[in-house]
Amino acid sequence: MRYLPGLVLAQMVTGLLVWLNHDQLLQISGLLNVVLPSLAVSVVAGFWLGALSRRRNAQDLAAAAQRHHSEREELRLKAEQEKAHVQHEAERAKAHAEREAHKAILRETRRTHARANLKVGVALTGAVAFGVMMMFTQLASLGLILLSGAGGALAGYLAQLRRRTDHAAEKQMEVIPPTTPKILRIPSLQRLIRRS
Repeated sequence: MRYLPGLVLAQMVTGLLVWLNHDQLLQISGLLNVVLPSLAVSVVAGFWLGALSRRRNAQDLAAAAQRHHSEREELRLKAEQEKAHVQHEAERAKAHAEREAHKAILRETRRTHARANLKVGVALTGAVAFGVMMMFTQLASLGLILLSGAGGALAGYLAQLRRRTDHAAEKQMEVIPPTTPKILRIPSLQRLIRRS
């Protein structure tokens, strides 16, 4: 449809030439008066229509390139958003796993300390009872030795327990650098994370 005006114009010029030279068409000069100008008009119309076609193709190509570029940009943005979402979810899952592991470690540590405290308490109670019994059974020096030994063991155990809890509290206060989620840094937790 877009080339129709050019074709109609070429046909009109050829028709006009034939009409102007209709009485000389049987002679060679009259035939040349119609054929040569018609040929020239056809060549010019062909170049004109070819230029229109090339221009239209260039416009179509530019429009397709623009669409392609915008689609590629949309896909890139969507991929970046998806990547950021996946990274965020992975960080959340990792932080959750670290918190759960930390809680499990603290539970196990408390349980172990409770068992150890019970055993030490029973042993010290037995030593004190045995020392008191020795004092009442006329072996006062041996009883005093047992009582002082049990008291020293109790004092040592309490000092060590206090040092451990102070050290654990200091370790819990260390914060991981801001590039990772803010959780407490606990060496046993980090070893557990490295293993997984």
